[in-house]
Amino acid sequence: MEQLFSFRLGLQLLRRRTVETGEKRLGEVPERLGEVPERLGEVTGRLGEVTERLGEVTGRLGEVTGRLGVHQALKTCVYALRTCVYTLKTCVYALKTCVYTLETCVYALRTCVYALRTCVYTLKTCVYAVKTCVYTLKTCVYALRTCVYALRTCVYTLKTCVYAVKTCVYTLETCVYALRTCVYALRTCVYTLKTCVYAVKTCVYAQRTCVYALRTCVYALRTCVYALET
Repeated sequence: MEQLFSFRLGLQLLRRRTVETGEKRLGEVPERLGEVPERLGEVTGRLGEVTERLGEVTGRLGEVTGRLGVHQALKTCVYALRTCVYTLKTCVYALKTCVYTLETCVYALRTCVYALRTCVYTLKTCVYAVKTCVYTLKTCVYALRTCVYALRTCVYTLKTCVYAVKTCVYTLETCVYALRTCVYALRTCVYTLKTCVYAVKTCVYAQRTCVYALRTCVYALRTCVYALET
């Protein structure tokens, strides 16, 4: 994904450089074309002055030929000269029309250059937005990786805690079993001790009975001896 974004960004930067170079060159074209109508305007102005002067000359020649009544050939020349002046005026008018058309084209070209600059600015804004989105995406991916790592750590810690709890429960059960065994052994010892005490008491009682019987026998024996002596 990162390589794809890098490739797209490189392509966008190449397009931006190409557009900026084209924009600079197109910015120079209207300026140069703007100089052309000015020069053509100067030329048409000079041609206008020439036609006016030629008109004055033809007018004066017409007056001179009319007054002097010169030959028809001179009149023909004056007519041809007037025709040339009219043609020249027509050419000047056509040239002015061309200059106006050229100025209109220059204005349209400047409008296109302005639109192109607006598009370039919009493209730069889009590239900046894409860079921002890519940076945000990288930040989100990094945060997601951090969260995944933290989640894995929590899961590992949880497993460790569960294992420790199980170990504690097993140890507790072992201790309870040992305690029960100890209690049972203690009860057995107490019962055995009571049995031993009872046996000792029985032995003492039997010993006392034997001693009493022995004394009775000794007393009877003495009585018998005394009876025999008497």
